Amino acid sequence: MPAVRTGEQHRIVTILAGGPTPEYVSSITTALGILAHRDSLKDHFSFIPCLISKTGVWLDETTSERALAVYQKGDDDALQRMEEVVCAGTSVPPWLVVSSSTVVFPTIGGALGEDGVIIGLCRALATPFVGCDILTSVICLDKAVCKSVLQTAGLSQTPHIVVQPSDDLGLILESKHFSLPWVVKPADGGCSIGVSYVKSFGDFTVAIDKARGHYPDSNILVEPLVEHMLEIDVAVMEEISSTGDRRLVFSPPGLRQNFHLHLASSASSGVTASSAQGDKNAEGELSWLVPAPDLPEDVVKTMQALAKRAFRAVQATGFLRVDFFYVPTTGEILINEINTIPNTSIDSMWFKLWAAAGIEPKDWVIRVVEHALRRGDSQRLKLPLRNV
Repeated sequence: MPAVRTGEQHRIVTILAGGPTPEYVSSITTALGILAHRDSLKDHFSFIPCLISKTGVWLDETTSERALAVYQKGDDDALQRMEEVVCAGTSVPPWLVVSSSTVVFPTIGGALGEDGVIIGLCRALATPFVGCDILTSVICLDKAVCKSVLQTAGLSQTPHIVVQPSDDLGLILESKHFSLPWVVKPADGGCSIGVSYVKSFGDFTVAIDKARGHYPDSNILVEPLVEHMLEIDVAVMEEISSTGDRRLVFSPPGLRQNFHLHLASSASSGVTASSAQGDKNAEGELSWLVPAPDLPEDVVKTMQALAKRAFRAVQATGFLRVDFFYVPTTGEILINEINTIPNTSIDSMWFKLWAAAGIEPKDWVIRVVEHALRRGDSQRLKLPLRNV
């Protein structure tokens, strides 16, 4: 558990990382991106890591620090050696970690973190948390549910069908809802893990199997590949003033060059699968342009307005990233998906977006922790477990 400290300058922010999810490595790099600022923020907060193993065991501060230090060395076997530290480490009850924290900062994508489970634990123990609340997390992690919510709000998206585990794939192929190529992806996955690009009907079942190989019980989304599109991201953050007034802050749009199109064109036929590490974990290696060049001013304003509508539609209260498809030849703007726990590694797109808005990484961390505290002051449950 976090060491007990007193005083305003020692407010404890516990960074939760890892977890029983295919996005384990991405979560580690996300946590390290936050912890990189701990020294410069030591007069504001004390940042404590809590690593959760792939089997769901919560580890104490000493084990977590040692494991992350091993991983940061970047050796070829760093991940394996980190797991050796984890297996030999000391566990701690999840409720004790959360109740001993001033603020919890989840960095776990997918199951346990991004799906709102940990936020539910924070709610039960009356502990403020960074990021979106339970309902928003549940909506946005399940892409099929999120699309339904956004559609109800009148927001344009790509057409899609949802393939459930019990569905007859043959019947889906016969219906041919839209022409090839198709994008096939798990409905409740992140980091682009399990995403495939199908260029022939014969490879459809292969793509489904690849998606379910990472997320066995997930519904699968099938969408047509949007031709001639640009992938544009807009970051949104809510701020709460000392008087309780709320406002939204937006980043300028950023261009990612072009993750989906790169994978789709990397094979002349058949199915092309994304890396198991996924988009989030490779952000530092991809090409990003922030602000996105040559975007007309009216397109920038439209995207930010759509991002605001999406934020409201999913009832968000923390921060999120809205990913768009923009087709310059037609002016069409489509929402691709919403990410509630974006990667915050040192070279991440997320920090580039906010830097372009004049908010450096350290300042962003301060803002989101202060937001958690101010939101927590107004919503905190009065439960005796808080004082256990």
